[in-house]
Amino acid sequence: EPDTDFIGLNLAGADLTGVDLYIADLDGANLTGANLTEATMGYADLTGANLTDSDLSFAALASVTGWNTVKGKDTIIGLGQAFNVPAS
Repeated sequence: EPDTDFIGLNLAGADLTGVDLYIADLDGANLTGANLTEATMGYADLTGANLTDSDLSFAALASVTGWNTVKGKDTIIGLGQAFNVPAS
């Protein structure tokens, strides 16, 4: 079973294209400028994660938690093309 604990990890600028982050704990992770194109993020915990200038084009965000605490939401690239984006 893969390690899905990314709490507080610095992933700024990382290329995470197509990566499986299903049920991953990204609590407080720094994803500034990360490429999350086509990433599978269902049920991931994004509490306090920093998504400033990250690319979520065609990412799957079904049932993510902590969306209301995500930093930099207004700068996310491709959010309009992501799937199941939470309302708040």
